[in-house]
Amino acid sequence: MAETYEHPSDVDMNFRQNIVVEKPTVRVDSNSTADHSKFEELKQPFSSGPEVTKTCLKCHTEAGHQFMKNIHWTWNYKNEKTGQLLGKKHLVNNFCTNARGNEGMCAQCHAGYGWKDETFDFTNQDNIDCIVCHDRSGTYYKTPPTEGNATCSIMFEGKQPIQWSEVAQSVGLPARENCGGCHFYGGGGDGVKHGDLDSSLIHPDKKLDVHMDEAGLNFSCNSCHVSDKHIWEGSRYDVVAKDTKGTGKPGQ
Repeated sequence: MAETYEHPSDVDMNFRQNIVVEKPTVRVDSNSTADHSKFEELKQPFSSGPEVTKTCLKCHTEAGHQFMKNIHWTWNYKNEKTGQLLGKKHLVNNFCTNARGNEGMCAQCHAGYGWKDETFDFTNQDNIDCIVCHDRSGTYYKTPPTEGNATCSIMFEGKQPIQWSEVAQSVGLPARENCGGCHFYGGGGDGVKHGDLDSSLIHPDKKLDVHMDEAGLNFSCNSCHVSDKHIWEGSRYDVVAKDTKGTGKPGQ
């Protein structure tokens, strides 16, 4: 007889589960030369994400220009072989259908601030959300630019106000929970949209993932999805089984 599964009543359906807040992961490959908690510019009382971004870009002068070419920003992908126009801005998938008309809720997984409709300014660097990828406090979360359906509001119940100065001072290299904030919780819940990606990969053991094993190799997502000037390798629209650019080893 097949086993039945009952969904626990106390499951946290928020984008950030309590375990993430209590125990952020550690990037073992981080060799940053800067401690952002010592920067006086980041100790000011910020009132919004764009205010933090403006401060980030004063030092990281090229980051905004780089990131605007990223699919996490454009939601636009053109297949160079076929000319087909893809990306979340255009396509209709079999789970979330299409973002058109519901940009406010869908844009919780857009690496920017304020995308409510087609008037969003993709040329304004201040709209970039630096923190969603770089927060290391474990307390940051995305909020919807528009109210959306009442059914979705459960994801934001009981959330504490974002302490902008605190998260700005915590920033570092992205870790698994940064990527997972969207990729683990796509579709509004843990493991809902992508069956092979869920919050168990934040603190995995060897049985779950031999590479991400927290007590072993402790890979981050970026160990394989390497980035260059804010452009990540790997595409769901043009899957390549063999690395044709590097050595075939993660990060090389």
